[in-house]
Formats: sequence, structure tokens, C-alpha cells
Amino acid sequence: MWVFALVSCVQPAPPGEAWELLLHGQVVGIVRSWQTGSRVRRERLLRVEADGVTHEQRTVVTLDLGLDGALTHWRIDRGDERREGSLRAFDAWSALPPTGSVPLLDERLGAVVQREVTRTADHLEWDTPGGPVAVTLQNGRPVAGTWAGTSFRAASPTLGDPPPLDVAAVLARPAPAFPRARRSNVAEWSVGGTPVRVDTPLLDELPPWTAAIGDLARRVADEVVDAAAPFGSDGDAGDCTEHADRFLELATASGFEVRPAAGWLYLPEPEPRLWLHAWAEVRVGDTWVGVDPTLGQFPADAGHLRIGGSTVDIARADLVDVTLRDLR
Repeated sequence: MWVFALVSCVQPAPPGEAWELLLHGQVVGIVRSWQTGSRVRRERLLRVEADGVTHEQRTVVTLDLGLDGALTHWRIDRGDERREGSLRAFDAWSALPPTGSVPLLDERLGAVVQREVTRTADHLEWDTPGGPVAVTLQNGRPVAGTWAGTSFRAASPTLGDPPPLDVAAVLARPAPAFPRARRSNVAEWSVGGTPVRVDTPLLDELPPWTAAIGDLARRVADEVVDAAAPFGSDGDAGDCTEHADRFLELATASGFEVRPAAGWLYLPEPEPRLWLHAWAEVRVGDTWVGVDPTLGQFPADAGHLRIGGSTVDIARADLVDVTLRDLR
């Protein structure tokens, strides 16, 4: 996902192009672009809401284009941070880059990076530390694309700012069902370009008393039926937050030291993607071990990446590139 910062500005004319940004199919922001001669000005706005508080960030990019479409100068403003340079590079939003090994402007890093760009008909693709990028072109201009868990699509240049995406509402969507027996113990993640490793212990590596934790997780999974259940249920229905809250209540009453967890869940089907999710963690000695009562899973597998313990933490996480690089 892109990283943004808040910068106030007033434009004298409507933008020439615009694209909506989407997270899990819901609009979360907008990109607007103005071009005058060889000068391009682009703004990216991202808005999310958590616990009644709106988090809004904006990035302003100013580019000078040469005759071949390559940048002769670029500047990226994120609040109090400014990065600029004059290294030769291409910007896929402003001019069609060539294929092969290409110097591209990476707004997230605020730097020029070398990427291998491929093109098939009207599709461009390249890889980044935050995940693969795929762009669909129309008349040489980007009209749709994806990057990690984020996608974009062309929109009317006069489209207003979107309402903030309610993180709690996203969490309330039922996760697609998959087997409780799913097991992955090691994951390699990229978080804002930084490698993060998640190691999940095997059940037989944990003390015998932790078997009761697994029993509680499965009990909550059975009692609080996921809202995705296709045929309904006699039990209470809820999303992952209700599952986590119920587990925390029961585990605390049973004398376990537990805490909430919120972040990303990897889903392999129907297509690989990351899903905003809530679960819990239990202290085992000096280690916090994940428990996913929505899936009845203990230990929670390495396809869970904890960002924090609340929806506010998840809102902030939406401003960071997160990609699962390996899961085994």
C-alpha cells in the first residue's frame, strides 16, 4: 500500500486525471494529477477512520519531464519531509516507461530504484519490495492496477475526496472459510520495505497446560459463528472482533494472560491476498503466542502478522506497504 502525508494546497484548475484507490474493494483514497507543459503535479490522498478518528495523509509529487518522458527532476513532499533529485528515472503514472531494466521513481522510498519492467499488450508489470505492481493501460495511460493489497482505477478528474474508510467495517466483513488444519510455521514479510520474520511454535513445543487455550479457541469458534456461515446457525453470529473479544473474556476468566492482536491475515484462496483481521495472543513464558478464535486455531499460523492491538493500529498500518514474501 502507498505511504502518504498531509500537505495543504489549493489548485488553480481542475486536475487532468484522477484515480480512485481501493483497499479490499472499498475506496480509501484518490490520486489527482495536473500537467502544464513538461511539469506534472500529483497528489495522493488516503483517508481511514478508526474508533471515530479520521486519519488523513497526503503526498504531493512534482515532476519535470524530458522529451523522452524521463524525469529531469523530481520532488516528493510528505508533511515536514521533502525528498528530491535529478537522477534520470521514469514515472509510470506520468509517462510510459520502457521495458527491461528501468530506473523508476519509487514514491514510497523517495528514491530512484532499478526495476525489471515487462509489458504484454496493454499491461505493465514490475516487482517492488512491497509486492508486485500490475498496471492496465489505455492509450498509453494507466486506467487500473494493483499493488499488494491496494488497487486503483481511473475516475473523473472532478471527483471529490472520498469519505474515510471505516476500518471497523472492514474488519466486520467475514473472512472466507478455510480449514482449521491450515498450518504454516514460518513467514517472511516485508513491512515498509523492512524484512520481518514470523516464527510460530509447533503445538508439541508448548507446555501441556496450553492445550486448554486451544480448547477455548475452538469453543469460541463453535459458539460465535462467523458471519460468513452460508446456512446460518443457532449460535451467536459475529465477525473476527467478536470472536477475539469473547476469547479474551473467557481466557482472562480462566487465569491466562492474554492481549488483543490486530493486523493482516494471509488468505490463499480464491486468489492470494491479505485480509484485515483481529485475533488474540497468550503469554507462554517469555513469548506471546497467537490464538485465532475465528478459525479455532492455536497456535495461530505464521500467516498472521500482528500490527498492534486495536483498530487505530490497523488504520495506521494501512499507510504502510505490507507483503507476504514466503510462507512455509
